[in-house]
Amino acid sequence: MSKIEGHKININTLFSSEYFFRIPEYQRPYSWSRENCEQLFDDIFESDRDNEYFLGTVIAQEVSKSGNATNYDVIDGQQRMTTLQILMACLRDIIKDNEYKDPLKKYIYQPKNPVSGIEERDRLEVKERTFFKAHVQTNGSTLNSPSLDNLTDQQINIVKAVDIFNEKIAILKQSEIESLVSHISQRCIVIFVSTEKFDDAFRMFSIINDRGIDLRRIDILKAKNLGNQVMPDVNLRKEYSKKWEQMEDDLGGDEFERLINIIKLIEIKQKSNSELVKVFEDIFKKGKIKPGEEFIDYIADYKNIYTDLVLNKSLLDSYEDKSKFNSLINIMNSYLRGSDWLAPLLAYYKKFKTENIFQFLTKLERSYSFSWFIGETKDKRIIKMCSILKDIDKYASSSDVLSSNNFHIDVDKYSEILMSNDFAKRNFVKYALVKLEYLMSDITAERKFGAVSIEHILPVNPKDDSDWKKNFSDDERTRWTHSIANLVLLSKKKNSSASNFDFEVKKSKYLKGKISDLPRSLALLNETEWTPTVLETKLTEIVDLMTA
Repeated sequence: MSKIEGHKININTLFSSEYFFRIPEYQRPYSWSRENCEQLFDDIFESDRDNEYFLGTVIAQEVSKSGNATNYDVIDGQQRMTTLQILMACLRDIIKDNEYKDPLKKYIYQPKNPVSGIEERDRLEVKERTFFKAHVQTNGSTLNSPSLDNLTDQQINIVKAVDIFNEKIAILKQSEIESLVSHISQRCIVIFVSTEKFDDAFRMFSIINDRGIDLRRIDILKAKNLGNQVMPDVNLRKEYSKKWEQMEDDLGGDEFERLINIIKLIEIKQKSNSELVKVFEDIFKKGKIKPGEEFIDYIADYKNIYTDLVLNKSLLDSYEDKSKFNSLINIMNSYLRGSDWLAPLLAYYKKFKTENIFQFLTKLERSYSFSWFIGETKDKRIIKMCSILKDIDKYASSSDVLSSNNFHIDVDKYSEILMSNDFAKRNFVKYALVKLEYLMSDITAERKFGAVSIEHILPVNPKDDSDWKKNFSDDERTRWTHSIANLVLLSKKKNSSASNFDFEVKKSKYLKGKISDLPRSLALLNETEWTPTVLETKLTEIVDLMTA
C-alpha cells in the first residue's frame, strides 16, 4: 500500500497554488439540485463565524507534480468541489472590493505570470470544461445566465447552481458578502485524503462508503475500467465514459446497479460474499473478460437485452407466445421476491435467442416461486439459479436445458402448501393469487395484473347472526377462512365495514364494483353460494392448475 496522507485544510489552502484538480472522465456528471445548493449556502452562511465549519471529505489520487504544485484526480468530493467553485465565481463577480475579488479569482484559476514562466491554468478541470470556462471560470461570466435550450443535463445543473447562488448573494450587503468570503476562505475546512495509487484511493472511498456517505460500488467499477492504465487514449476514455453514463441514465442508478449484479451472477455462477468490485477484479485477472472497452461493451450487450426483453419487451415482436411471455414477465417483475431469476433469463436469451424462450421462462418461474413458497433461503434460491446458469453454459441445445433436473419441483410439497389453512398469512400470498389470475386468463395480448388488495370471501370475523355462521361450523371456518380458495384479488381498496356482508349482498353491492378484469375474481360473481363444498372444489382446481 502506498502512503496515504490525510489532513485538515481550509478552502484558502485547497484552492491555493499548491493544488490543481481534475474530475476524471469516469466520474458522474455534475448533478447537484437546487435543494443541495441552497442547503450548502444556508449551512455556510448560518454557521458560527468564530468556529471552523466542516464541508466534508475530499479523496484524491496524486498523478503528477508541476514545480511546487501537485496535480490530483478527484476520487470523491467532486460534486461539492464543483459547487464550491461555482459559489466562488458568483462571489467574485458580485463583490466590488478588489482586495476580495482578486483572491477569489486565484481560487478559480491560476493567472498567467510571464516573468515567472507560469501559464494560466484552471484550479479545477471539470468534464464540461469549455462550458464551465465560459460560464463560471471567466471573470464576470456568472452575471449573464445563458438560455437552457439545447444544453445537456450537466450544463443545465451548472447554470441553475449559478442562478441559485446569485439569488442568495443578491440580497446581501457588500459588507455581508465580504464577511462570508473571509469565513469560507479561512474557517470552512475539508479533510483532504491523498495517495499516489489509484487502488488505495478507492480503498478509502470504500471505507467512507461503509460509514454511510453516498458512494456506490458501480462508480468504483466504472473507474477501474476507465482509468489511464486500462484506457490510455483520452478520446476513447471520453467515448466510453459517455457510453457508461448513457446506460445509467437509461436505466436509472438503482436499476443499472441491479443489472451489474445480475451480470456478476451470470459470470461467476455461484453464491459469493465478495463485494462487486472484487468479483470483477478476479474475473479480469482470470482473463474471462478484459477490463476497459471489452467489459463496457459486454455490459452494454446485457443492458440492451435487459431493456428490450424485460423492460420494453420489444425483442419478441414476431414471437408466437409473445403476449404470454410479456404478461408473465410483468407478474414476475412486479410481485416476485428478488431478481436473481433474471440472470438465467438474460443468459438464456444471449445464447439461444427466442428458441423455446417462453417454455424456459415458465419453468424458471415455477422453480423460483416454488423455492420461495417452501421457505428456502435467498442463498438457496441463488444456488438453484446458478445451477440453471451452468446448464445454459453446458448445453448446446435449448431442449437439453429445458430437460434439466434443476427445474424439478416436489409436487407433493407444493400441493401441501397450497392446501394449507393459513395461506393468507404467507408472504407470497399476493404473488400466488396474481399467478392464478394469469393461469386462468385467455391471453391474446400483453396483460398487467393490477391487484390492490386481497379479500376474504368468508369473512375473518363474521357476525353471530350472519349466514356465514350458519353455513360454516367453527372447525370449517378455521379450515377455510385463510385458505387460498377463499381469497380473491380486488382492483380497488378494501372496505372493511362491507367485508362481513352475507355472500349475496357482498357479491352484488361490494365485490362487483371492486373487481375489474381479473378472470378468477370475475368468476366469483357467477357463484350462487359460498360453502365448504364449493371451497373444496375450488381448492382442488387451484392445486391442479398451479402444480401442472
